[in-house]
Amino acid sequence: DDASPACVTRSEPYRTFKPTMPQGWLVSRAPAVHWDIMSGTYPSDESIPSTACSTSSGGSPLAMGAGPVFWQVKPGSEGTTNEYVCRWSQFFDHGDTVDDGWYYAQPWLVERGGAPRDMYLKLDIAGYGSLLESHAPVLRYDSGENFHAISPGAITDFADPPSGGYNLSDAFVNILWDDSGNEIAAAGSPGPGNGPWPPIMVLGTLGANYWFGPDPENQPAASSTDYINPRGDSASTYAADAASMEASSAYADKVYGRVAYGDDGKLWLQYWMFYYHNPIEVGEHEGDWEMIQVGLDSSNQPDVVVYSQHTGGQVCDWDQIELSGDRPVVYVAEGSHASYFGPDRIPLQHFYDHADGQGGTLASPDVEEITSASPSWVGWPGTWGNASGSPDGPQFQSQKWTDPTAWESGLDSC
Repeated sequence: DDASPACVTRSEPYRTFKPTMPQGWLVSRAPAVHWDIMSGTYPSDESIPSTACSTSSGGSPLAMGAGPVFWQVKPGSEGTTNEYVCRWSQFFDHGDTVDDGWYYAQPWLVERGGAPRDMYLKLDIAGYGSLLESHAPVLRYDSGENFHAISPGAITDFADPPSGGYNLSDAFVNILWDDSGNEIAAAGSPGPGNGPWPPIMVLGTLGANYWFGPDPENQPAASSTDYINPRGDSASTYAADAASMEASSAYADKVYGRVAYGDDGKLWLQYWMFYYHNPIEVGEHEGDWEMIQVGLDSSNQPDVVVYSQHTGGQVCDWDQIELSGDRPVVYVAEGSHASYFGPDRIPLQHFYDHADGQGGTLASPDVEEITSASPSWVGWPGTWGNASGSPDGPQFQSQKWTDPTAWESGLDSC
């Protein structure tokens, strides 16, 4: 029955279908307002007449053309009464497949009467995870680059305790703050005897609500004015801290892939990269999120690519860019981490960027798929750093996230 969530009847023991119930398209003979199991004084399932589901045997027009299928002996009437359902034989059981798709049916007309109507559905499954892997970017860093694509967990997890532990201090640990100057959480854990300590911060702490334990009281709501303050105040400190985190495979060489649709229905593959620090004088800030996106045509083949650059970006046709197999090559600008199509393809207005591609290549990034719901840190509304230019996370970067096509349409061609 596709009309009632109760499926069979409103009373026990038939509130829902049991695992033993015959599957396929089932119909009862009861009025449409109340579904029921049919039963009769048949001592065995073989004795249920073929006409049991027809109107000539007291059935319902809803069951015309269906045949009875034994279900079970009626509870309390063992040896005298069997229960059955009516099923149309032309439909496959649930879970059965045919070579070229699945067959479904819409059993009822609007008034739930008459014969069932056929509907054929063939699903074409797109392996989006494999598409993200197939077109992941190849990152070529500048020879002067000190920061590389890394997990955002590098900035939530960094702590550098001196021997014997440490007090809560910007000198040793990255801290999560609110805009009233309250410490929400801190990386690492205190040494013995170091007094009060806020909850420990890791990447999994972040989300629309903070996670400090299963009790709802330990899951306070996050705010867009919350921010992470990395320890130190110099590019050299940030570079050293980032390098220490890059030494771990748990943090290094991460790219975050996302499948997205524009409002026009175009399919995009987005690749988000996080960098620990942006040290360029024009807009220096802690934390840095960058992105490129690959547009796919109706056959899921790449036809266009967009590279973000500062507050804008550039659009190129797929056949106009440097490729490594089926993967776009990105020249990452020193410090700013803007994405360019080549060392000689930097727009005039970005004269301060340098992207020679001679600082090493990330040819095989670890691509982790993200969505609006997962992992939890994607939904964190705070700021990834303690500077006026520190970025919001990918989900909070407006058009890039909500309508990739609209964002692309406002950019210059390469």
